[in-house]
Amino acid sequence: AIESLQQGEWISSTVIDRYSQLLNQRQSEDNRRGFYMPTQFFQRFYDHSTQTHALHPSLYDIHGPRLLEHEFIFVPINRPLHWASIAVYPRQREIHYMDTYYFGGEQYAKAMAVYLTQYERDIEQSEGRKWIIKGTTHSTMPTRDQVSIPRQIGGDDCGVVVSIVTGK
Repeated sequence: AIESLQQGEWISSTVIDRYSQLLNQRQSEDNRRGFYMPTQFFQRFYDHSTQTHALHPSLYDIHGPRLLEHEFIFVPINRPLHWASIAVYPRQREIHYMDTYYFGGEQYAKAMAVYLTQYERDIEQSEGRKWIIKGTTHSTMPTRDQVSIPRQIGGDDCGVVVSIVTGK
């Protein structure tokens, strides 16, 4: 995957997926701290052109039946010509949209909340509490419904930043 990087080119989903696989392999069965989704998850789930999402039970195969047992779930998002991410904290019932270039992004976090709510109904046969949505701000003083994310300097380094945030 790393061999596919070319000077002056963007990081591809292949590179981010390989890195996510590596991080998942480092998780032991006893210490299931986090889960790193592959890039195909959100690509199959969300349509950027219509800003709609489609719930497919086949998506459950990507992560398996114990998704919400993790402390956090990391979801890379390939927006048109830009990488961003979502961090889900199941115990706190929070979904953070994290974008190093743009503000907001609540529509992506809300789509993820719809997915997780349906997942709980289908797999866990339960109705969980409402998910708390937090969008991106680059301010050092975020409001209660925002998460402060540093702003990237260049216009083409979002994939690198997403990869760095993934590993933290």
